[in-house]
Amino acid sequence: MLVEVLERAFAGYAKGQKKQHSEIPQKPAPKPLNRFIKVDFNCDKCHQRFERDTVYSPAPNLDQLNNYPTYCTDCGENKPEFCSFHTETNQAPCPHFVFDKKKQLCRSHNKQV
Repeated sequence: MLVEVLERAFAGYAKGQKKQHSEIPQKPAPKPLNRFIKVDFNCDKCHQRFERDTVYSPAPNLDQLNNYPTYCTDCGENKPEFCSFHTETNQAPCPHFVFDKKKQLCRSHNKQV
């Protein structure tokens, strides 16, 4: 009788473990950067001003460029690194780019740590 109770408890525990592993959210892939030419912009990564130059941005079209981050040729062709900060309650990744490469955090989360 005791063996049966232990077997049922172990079976329930094993099911719970399988469910926990399957519920781990996958980190969404960053949007690919689109290239636009002859645009005036400020690079959001190196903070330099560019005039009539090539800009890289996840913006779907040129009209929406002001609503999205923009990058120069040097920063845009390299894969951007995103902040690695997340909490136990909010597993969504931070959408900001890395400010402190050693800690892999953006400006706002670097100040909090």
